[in-house]
Amino acid sequence: MKEIRFRRPEFQQKLRRARSYERKNEPLPQGGASSALRHIGLATRFGQGATVLLFLLILYFLTISRVFLVTNVIAVGGKVTSDQVAGVLARMEKSRIWLIPSNHIFVLSSKRLTTELAKSFPEVRSVTSFKKHLPATVEVAVETREGKYIWRAGDNYYLLDQDGVVFEELQNYDPAVYKQAVITDETEERPKIGQSSGTEKILGFIDALSARWSELIKVTSYRSFFVPGIKSTDVIAETELGFRVYFDLERSARGQVANLNFVLTREIDPATYAGLSYIDLRLPTQAYYCYKDAPCAPEQATSTPIIIK
Repeated sequence: MKEIRFRRPEFQQKLRRARSYERKNEPLPQGGASSALRHIGLATRFGQGATVLLFLLILYFLTISRVFLVTNVIAVGGKVTSDQVAGVLARMEKSRIWLIPSNHIFVLSSKRLTTELAKSFPEVRSVTSFKKHLPATVEVAVETREGKYIWRAGDNYYLLDQDGVVFEELQNYDPAVYKQAVITDETEERPKIGQSSGTEKILGFIDALSARWSELIKVTSYRSFFVPGIKSTDVIAETELGFRVYFDLERSARGQVANLNFVLTREIDPATYAGLSYIDLRLPTQAYYCYKDAPCAPEQATSTPIIIK
């Protein structure tokens, strides 16, 4: 009877179904977060553990390890040496950016390095070339400031660069050594080293005045300049012959130098140049000149006008 039962079609069908049975895995949740985890390989414990380990390694190399702290410097050209830049980078290690030392190769930038270099070396103007070489080397080119003028405040002398930044005080100023023109601030207010002096407009005017002067004025050159303060609109040039010329900062330097040439060549006898006290060009259509022994001298209150054609 058992053999007959085993041979029945119903039993054979159940047997075939049992042989082909496969246990199905429990379906994973179909939410957005779970799908995203599967895509990046974090749906398993192994993937999650590997991710945590990778995060800890990154954190270690960013905050603790010294492997990527820049210690090697290649300084190309300029007056700032590799050792000087390296010294600044070593000090930068003490400050951090989101727990990362600021001399770390992944956060170090030319702008940040320029700022730190200027704190130690005010003559640094900018980092003009900046290349990183893993793991801990940078190649830099540092541009230094050009001492374009001497700024005088009382008995103190400073180097003033092309940007109007006072970057060095001259302890023993010697006009034989420093050939730059001197600009005297008659207020005698001492500027701050490494900061803009607020003289950009004055310097631009003097640059234009100097260029035009060399083109037109042949009877005398200028010796130095004076300003009654950085907010004044007056710029005063002292000539090699001893007299002063008053200019208006708000008007064209080229036009005023042309007026000076007119006065010197058309109105004033060259034989009397040595006796001049000043020439005032601050008015658009009139110029004034005064001799040292005349009532219009600085100690007096009057002057004689002439019309500029």
